[in-house]
Amino acid sequence: MTTVPTAEHVRLLLKQGHCWIDRWCDLERRAAAERKQHHERLRACPLASLAAMVETYRARMFEAEERAGRPVIQRTLPPWAKPPEPHQKRHRGLARHLSHSLSKDKG
Repeated sequence: MTTVPTAEHVRLLLKQGHCWIDRWCDLERRAAAERKQHHERLRACPLASLAAMVETYRARMFEAEERAGRPVIQRTLPPWAKPPEPHQKRHRGLARHLSHSLSKDKG
């Protein structure tokens, strides 16, 4: 089941996509006509595939940055921060009641 993106989400995706196209074209020194063609393609993209297309341009930009020798940004925790506690999976809905009744039967 797909959800309809909100107008704000579509604006954000388009803004990101256009920024990534510009950065990718700058890194690979693409012609202005080709840059314009990619921008037009992004504007004409149907909503259903907009997120996938923006992700494609993001991936192209990161690959171009790696080829250009730009440092790859990796998120890390500061030295003083504690890592988050591991997530304890909790049963939801009917499974919660079933697991509770099963543990009573075993004990």
